[in-house]
Amino acid sequence: MDSTLSPPARLHALSSTPISSKAARAQIESFLEDYQARSIGAKAADTALVVQLDKLSTALHEERQRKRSEKST
Repeated sequence: MDSTLSPPARLHALSSTPISSKAARAQIESFLEDYQARSIGAKAADTALVVQLDKLSTALHEERQRKRSEKST
């Protein structure tokens, strides 16, 4: 008989602290490097997670570049 499947844990933020897009991108990049290093050894990379975080990192970078160009004009 199959074991009962349990849904993933739901996380709820109790508080938040605003950070710049540069700091957010740096933290995402750091996490991705660590995650990929762990996943390569285990050969268990969740490509969907990596792709989504890469997209987020790229979007944050583009947003920062756009804000910089708006300030300079």
